[in-house]
Amino acid sequence: MKTNNIIKIGVLSEHPINDSKAFCMLLSKRSYPNTQFVTPINNIFGDQLEENPKAFGKRLNSRIAQENIKYMICLRDLDGTIHDEEMINKRETWFNLINNQIENKGILYLAVAKMEALLLSDINRINEFFKIKLSKYSDPKFIQDPKKELENKTTPSSKANKEYKENLVCDIIEKIDFETVYQNHKGELSFQEFIDKLDTILNFKKKKR
Repeated sequence: MKTNNIIKIGVLSEHPINDSKAFCMLLSKRSYPNTQFVTPINNIFGDQLEENPKAFGKRLNSRIAQENIKYMICLRDLDGTIHDEEMINKRETWFNLINNQIENKGILYLAVAKMEALLLSDINRINEFFKIKLSKYSDPKFIQDPKKELENKTTPSSKANKEYKENLVCDIIEKIDFETVYQNHKGELSFQEFIDKLDTILNFKKKKR
């Protein structure tokens, strides 16, 4: 495979490892042909993204040019529910400022409410990883605080073999089944909705079994 045939897609988030790298790992399970997911910015965390979006967008655009990135996924925790219009508008306004600076190469994904909702979309792998027996969530998007949910279900008083910490996200993602997450995290502002959009952008057609 020639390097110049590879489509590079960057992932920007509030944490370069627990979010960006983990999301790259998850998307790589989709087997997009000739596609590489990368993390061009590795020293910006959390609210630093909000400090000066226009200036940051210019810096990001420079990295995009240097690494020949075709699209930039902007992954932001919604930190709220799909009904929180104020927070949705805030995130979309931020994205529009960034996207304007990177020549409209951006693709927004709002993680409702946090990345942990994606982990809880594959409850079988979560149970295997922590050696617990949780029931399937009917809609992981409506878990008010999925991070706290995972922490509460794996406390020392539980029968879990380890406590959930954010630095375990990549280890968990290695075990997560992409198709299960895709099928269970669905509807408005969902992972499934985002993937369907990404599939269209990349002209990807899933092979029928």
